[in-house]
Amino acid sequence: MSEADFYLNTNNLFDLQREVVALFALRKRVADAELAATRRERETRAAVDRRVSSRGRRKAH
Repeated sequence: MSEADFYLNTNNLFDLQREVVALFALRKRVADAELAATRRERETRAAVDRRVSSRGRRKAH
């Protein structure tokens, strides 16, 4: 293996490592976004349920 081959492979490894790190960062962002969306959905449903149940209580009186 020549010195040029060594540097070429080293650069490829650094590029690959950078790509992998970026991929994991992206996966984390996607997971965080999904978690936030699930939380928002749950909060929205709870708010709607509260509104609906309070309307039902008012009609009963």
